[in-house]
Amino acid sequence: MNSGLCLLIYFVRKKYENMTSPHCTLLYYLYVDLFPSGGLDHRSDTCQWFQSLPSSATVRGRIRVAKDGLNATLGGPRESLEEHCRSVSNRFDHLPPIDFKFGVGYSRPGAHMHEFHTKICDELVTLQLPPGVAQPQNTGKHLIAEDFHKAMMKASQEHPSDVAFIDCRNSYETDIGTFECTGLDSYRPRTRVFASFPKWVNEHAEMLQNKKQIFMVCTGGVRCERASAYVKERLKSNSTEVFQLSGGIQRYMEAVEDGRIPIEDDLWKGKLFVFDDRPPVVSSVNPLSASAVLGKCCVCEAPYDVYKWLRCNQCTVLVLCCDSCDNESSLLLCRDCSNNKKT
Repeated sequence: MNSGLCLLIYFVRKKYENMTSPHCTLLYYLYVDLFPSGGLDHRSDTCQWFQSLPSSATVRGRIRVAKDGLNATLGGPRESLEEHCRSVSNRFDHLPPIDFKFGVGYSRPGAHMHEFHTKICDELVTLQLPPGVAQPQNTGKHLIAEDFHKAMMKASQEHPSDVAFIDCRNSYETDIGTFECTGLDSYRPRTRVFASFPKWVNEHAEMLQNKKQIFMVCTGGVRCERASAYVKERLKSNSTEVFQLSGGIQRYMEAVEDGRIPIEDDLWKGKLFVFDDRPPVVSSVNPLSASAVLGKCCVCEAPYDVYKWLRCNQCTVLVLCCDSCDNESSLLLCRDCSNNKKT
């Protein structure tokens, strides 16, 4: 069977899943000072409230409850998830509206979503920063997918040397999928964990300081909230505009799928790594993006982009290992550890 026909069958199947799947995933976050300094800390009460929701009996996943907001990754019957959304919207109706992102593909409990639980945290997403750093009021300007796309295209044509594009995700994520921004200075920090992002910013602050515009992306938007706030606070520049992709790469892919961004202009290539029990997400309308294999086997360097949950023998980050090299477990080194070994 030729590759074109395979892709056509895949797109038809994905379209059918979108229309018929009774189960799905739900991602959302709320980045706001939930418990202002000097006020009462209601994180424990908030966790108990989530646990008491009727929908919690059939929903699985996790909700981080932090002083600076909520971060949820859930899966289950769509009806239960929609009920959960209504409850959350009513509870926090005095705060900015929440962007609830649904995705098909969740079918049964797995390693990441085998039960429903809440967790009290100090940070919405872990950056290991002192209190008072990377605050919600200092985030970059939010641009919806089509406006973000237009702004980047315009910048790449008019003043590319004055622009930086930063994919805030970790190395194992950007290894299998990312934006291809021709003409722009594109940066993929190759962090193993998100907490290393501030270190990367500090090391590149002088370069970033000279940019007029900085565009930032991540999976669903939540990491960009803190990352963009940290960048703005670190640069302390009134001449550098910092933009973030509202709703993250997921919303960008949806904008391509529903025609708001033309397929021929699609900047996304490869697979979107997700932190739930779905496989990485690919475009359902763009065969060039869906078929792009950006990753390489860490042993033989053949094109490969399927994670089998194998890890680097030195740093334990996820690595790609093709079927032909499955028996070479002693040679599993991520690209960064391998490069360090060569030098």
